[in-house]
Amino acid sequence: MFEVKMKRSFIFLLVFLIIIISGCESVRKKFIRKRKEPERQEEMILVPQDYSKQRLPADIAYLNYYNYWKSWHTELLQFMQEGSNFKKVKTCFEQVLLNLERMKEILTQQKAEQLAEYISKIKQLEIEFEDDFKISINLNRIRSKLEGVLNDINKHFSFSKVKNNLEWK
Repeated sequence: MFEVKMKRSFIFLLVFLIIIISGCESVRKKFIRKRKEPERQEEMILVPQDYSKQRLPADIAYLNYYNYWKSWHTELLQFMQEGSNFKKVKTCFEQVLLNLERMKEILTQQKAEQLAEYISKIKQLEIEFEDDFKISINLNRIRSKLEGVLNDINKHFSFSKVKNNLEWK
């Protein structure tokens, strides 16, 4: 009796294992790893667009350049206060001058000449900075002059002051 139950349970277990192992695929396919195929990405076709012909309206462009200038000038003052490295300060000077030049392009002749004076002051301060990078007393003097230029430009060239003097050249 005990042997009959053992045989039945053994046969049942054997049949159960065969069903589980066999499954839908062959045993060989079931236990062999499949090679991973690299995912194929569709190649994007980009059509180049020329944005140089599309100009923003003068007021929007001026406002953009004014905000860029203001943030770069503030960053310049901050880096000079912290005593950051030469490259960072030099980059800030370049960006300040670039954005002021772009602002000047949008202004009328009279306002552009006024802004040119401040641009020349900043260029002079940049030359002084390059000469006196290691001397902290001169850096403080340069920084205070830059703060004065920042205040003057904010005072005379904010968007509300020049919105009637904007034109593309």
